Amino acid sequence: RIMGFAGTWVALALAVGLSSETDPAARANAKRRGWLLFWSPMLAGGIAEIVKILVRRERPALNDGAYGFRPWDERTWSGAGLAFPSSHTAVAFGGAAMLARLFPRARWVGYVPAAGCGLTRVFARAHFLSDTVFAAGLGWLVSWALWRKYAPRAAVTAVLAFALISSPRAMRAQQAP
Repeated sequence: RIMGFAGTWVALALAVGLSSETDPAARANAKRRGWLLFWSPMLAGGIAEIVKILVRRERPALNDGAYGFRPWDERTWSGAGLAFPSSHTAVAFGGAAMLARLFPRARWVGYVPAAGCGLTRVFARAHFLSDTVFAAGLGWLVSWALWRKYAPRAAVTAVLAFALISSPRAMRAQQAP
């Protein structure tokens, strides 16, 4: 569940963003990576809270495992006791997906504990499985949108270079005599 805690991602974002590089470009790149790792879980969690208030599905334990929805006239702007989607899981997957984008070879370091976060929320009867699956997708989507807009320049260049090298036309050109 610690992966669904915003403080975990703030600490990781600081560790990634506070670079001791002397090169200004490398330092700026590290700072951008730190900001991405900060904003991805924060936005995912914030969006999950807004959706939770709009959908208003209550936690499984409140209705003996059945779906139940809170009426609009009851605590209209409070997400307490609401389940869909799981904010912890959205935060965990928002951070894990960005971590995977920043460090692709170590992607499972974030995804495995994030999945564990979602599963523990279901086992604790705090969420339905659909709450955590939707939240995982939401976290991934927020990460994707941020990456698409604000990816570090070196990462974009590397991805484009890989795409050009591995394209079918480039493969045929390399094989031609």
